[in-house]
Amino acid sequence: MTNRDSLIRRQVLLLVLMWCASTLPGVAADPGAGGNGLLKGGGGTRFDWYAAQVQSGIKEALLQNNNTRTASISGVVIRIWVDNTARVTRAQLVGTTGNPSLDSAITDKVLTGLQLKEPPPSDMPMPIVLRLTAHPSRSALYAAQVQSRIEEALLQNNKTRTALVLGVLIRIWVDNTARITRAQLVGTMGDPSLDSAITNEVLTGLQLKEPPPSDMPMPIVVRVTTHRPS
Repeated sequence: MTNRDSLIRRQVLLLVLMWCASTLPGVAADPGAGGNGLLKGGGGTRFDWYAAQVQSGIKEALLQNNNTRTASISGVVIRIWVDNTARVTRAQLVGTTGNPSLDSAITDKVLTGLQLKEPPPSDMPMPIVLRLTAHPSRSALYAAQVQSRIEEALLQNNKTRTALVLGVLIRIWVDNTARITRAQLVGTMGDPSLDSAITNEVLTGLQLKEPPPSDMPMPIVVRVTTHRPS
């Protein structure tokens, strides 16, 4: 066998090995440089299972943030680093959504610091690389409108306008006339009179701008944040 034949055989063997590695279930190359992460795909490894949980948590967080809940995100690749307390310590987009302010909101306001439900497996490589697609439904768009109206109403009421409301979850029921018929805090503000003012004086009976989509499930759950007027 000549040296040239030997070189060709080694190249063919290398290509076969590379192809085999690329078809292992659940593992794909990080689309950017310098990462050892896993790109979520089909497969059944415990890394895939955790990545699927993380992806679900990220989508939920994007829908709860005012800056991202109505954004249409198509196939955006995200690198994230998660510590052993289940907290996202760093997030990085691979490329861009085409909107720098949206890019910043995703990485800085939604992902960095996000508390996940559980920590990753101890031997899971970082970063975790996820391909994210999120298209807001009619229900999500309506919930964003409702959240904005609720925050506006809280700032207009004398009993609630000076209260510090940070990420409070509220369940509300809306009828087909766009009226809130019932409101319920998930938890408490720590002040029963304030809880009552929010649910009974501000929210119950509040007239919204338009009724919900006919197929929207009730209650609508919104995360509300207001700030004391300066």
